[in-house]
Amino acid sequence: MPRILLTSAGSLVGQCVLESLRNRRANLFIVGTNTYLDHDNLRECDLAIPSPRTDEATFLPLIEQICREHQIDLVIPCRDEDILALSGKIEGNDSPIRLLSAKFDLIKSVRDKYDSYLKYGQTGINFAPTICSDDPEVSAKLPAFIEKWGFPLVSKPRVGNASIGVRVVTDFDQLRLALTRPGRVLQPFLNLPSPESLELDTSEGLPLFWEIPTNNFKAVSFFISRSGSASKFQCTSSILRLGRLEQMREDHDPTFQDYARRALETLHSIGWQGPVMIQAGIDKYGDWHAFELNPRFSGGTSARQILGFDEVKMTLDDWLGEDTVEPSHSPILKVVHRSLREWPNLR
Repeated sequence: MPRILLTSAGSLVGQCVLESLRNRRANLFIVGTNTYLDHDNLRECDLAIPSPRTDEATFLPLIEQICREHQIDLVIPCRDEDILALSGKIEGNDSPIRLLSAKFDLIKSVRDKYDSYLKYGQTGINFAPTICSDDPEVSAKLPAFIEKWGFPLVSKPRVGNASIGVRVVTDFDQLRLALTRPGRVLQPFLNLPSPESLELDTSEGLPLFWEIPTNNFKAVSFFISRSGSASKFQCTSSILRLGRLEQMREDHDPTFQDYARRALETLHSIGWQGPVMIQAGIDKYGDWHAFELNPRFSGGTSARQILGFDEVKMTLDDWLGEDTVEPSHSPILKVVHRSLREWPNLR
């Protein structure tokens, strides 16, 4: 029976992988690690093991020990930090870790949004135009950038995820301040919302909750087979609330589909294998761009399975053998709604 290890199994990605495997994992033994075991996701694992944080010195030795002792056939990292740490460890080393998505240089570059632009801006991925506060020539590049893209812009950390530290820049004062911060990148605001949604009225005080509505969040998810011949993708459009997925549907926009095909060709050419998800948007000139690349399963993985894109089964069957994961007998839906569940969920 194949054995897989989910690192950071308590994460949202861990939840999505486990949800995708529910009721069809008779041929799998699942080990999960997490910094604390009192989490509902860990109940779904056959074996749960406490883990230090990824940045602690004992993390990598523990993962290697687990792989040896439990004869792990495939390690699936569920957080960006795990992917980077593990891929850097095994590259060029005789490691017991058989890692899904192990190309360290690519993983390192897609973690850095400025590096992503420099490497993939002129490829089929067409990474969003980006300027960076760390670039010594940023002041010289700024006038042409503003002339072409104008406001609003999106300011974010070069390295990060989950929208932490992201700001919407609406004028020159905000722009100048953003560029004084080390490690900041600025990009055009793709899929631009209505001007009214960017206005924050503070005349009566600060609102307790506020967000820019995200009613048309575009993403394309890829399964890249190890042979390349069976690779597939699915384009989706989603509604997010406070950064969380609330509704997802498949997106059949032909321009988006064409963009996904070009991106897939690039991913093949750089030798990627396994899952990868691109968050994308269309600019005011009608061109599609990526603005985030996630080299892993994502927080929408289980929703996409309900829409007919069974990326967990495709990936595990590709790496561990045909029919490792049982086929899904659930109907394929056109729209998926997500709601919060109670925790802990006692079964």
